[in-house]
Amino acid sequence: MSSEFLVGLDAVDWVSLGYPEMPNWIRNLASNTPELRAASYNQIEDLIANAGSQSPENYGPISELLKTEMPIYITPFLIELLDYEKIEDKASILQLIYDLANYQDLVTSIDGEVYKARAKRVFEALRQGEPTYKMLLSDANASVRNMAKQVLSSIGLSNFS
Repeated sequence: MSSEFLVGLDAVDWVSLGYPEMPNWIRNLASNTPELRAASYNQIEDLIANAGSQSPENYGPISELLKTEMPIYITPFLIELLDYEKIEDKASILQLIYDLANYQDLVTSIDGEVYKARAKRVFEALRQGEPTYKMLLSDANASVRNMAKQVLSSIGLSNFS
């Protein structure tokens, strides 16, 4: 990986967002150590999908996810990880992106302009990954191809050409 990898990750004030470990978790998604990748994935997944949830089977309330701008900031870094050929577990990273996209249906049910504005910015950031997701439709790994298709569909891009 080049020295240009994840530029700007340390410029985000993760501490004020309430997630001081986020830069380490994002970097660890690129680790050669499967256990480290899995632990970091689980930490981020808990924040995205399970924050405020009463059970792991249900997403937490979108207002919990959008209480800070964290989802806006992590999205470009997750997409960037997908662009590096040597990254393992791309399907897991796509799952995180898919989980963020799944909140789109819940936006109309939340009160507060701040939440709606943040949600809009998250979905705009997710859509910026369209070229990357389309590239992954031809990945050698079937799980990656399947997740890329699901992500594209979830952000309203069902034409995969």
